[in-house]
Amino acid sequence: MEIIQEDVLRRCSENATVEEREQRSHVLASWGYGKVGGATDPVPFYSQQKGILTQSLFVSLNKDKAEGVLFDIEPIYASCMFGLLAVDILTTSGARMNELLQINNTKECIKVKKVGDRLHYSYMAVPKGRDIPEEFYISKMSMELIQSVARMLKSHYNSDFIPQVAYRNKRKHLFPEPKPYYLQYHNQSFGEHAVTASIRFLLHGLRFETQEGTPVVVKSHLLRHAFATEAVQRQKIPVDIVAKILHQRDLNVTGYYS
Repeated sequence: MEIIQEDVLRRCSENATVEEREQRSHVLASWGYGKVGGATDPVPFYSQQKGILTQSLFVSLNKDKAEGVLFDIEPIYASCMFGLLAVDILTTSGARMNELLQINNTKECIKVKKVGDRLHYSYMAVPKGRDIPEEFYISKMSMELIQSVARMLKSHYNSDFIPQVAYRNKRKHLFPEPKPYYLQYHNQSFGEHAVTASIRFLLHGLRFETQEGTPVVVKSHLLRHAFATEAVQRQKIPVDIVAKILHQRDLNVTGYYS
């Protein structure tokens, strides 16, 4: 509620007086986002994606006239759904942002295999530094979240199908054909900003700190480090196995991550 009331879902300087900009800057700085009066505006919740956290023109023009807090529910709900899917996959598979954004609703991507009496789930994506897809293993919960996002998208589009959209992130030359990507909204696939903004909004209120008490800003790559640390330090999984899970060839890099 604080970040909606303080209107920090956008840039600090956007449509703001000097006093409003300073207030927004103070709120964001208290959570580790930038410095008060810094040279650049921090944009932790600026998704750059239509329908993700962005409020309608009607709400923007009338929020000061309402008793209480006036905001659009759909962009908040959608952001939290996408944020939950991203946090789950990033922290349970150690995937990179680019590998997360490749997940799509095709039989070439989503894999379900029966081993004994259990179902095993995975998806295919092209890792960093490679040119062909490799397998990323996910949990049953991750699969259920993917299915929840699929239902939300079908409701959003009022369709039985998830539309095919162009891939917009890094190395897009590898994905020239439109696909039914799960991380999309308003007929546009996500970029990194939309995922990061959704994760930060979902986790806002959970304060992450260093041992010295310095606020830690949540980033997708930090969650990849968290996965490696959990796997090696707490679960005692051998580094070479973790390297394979992370799709890393250099064990020294995996050792640094963990």
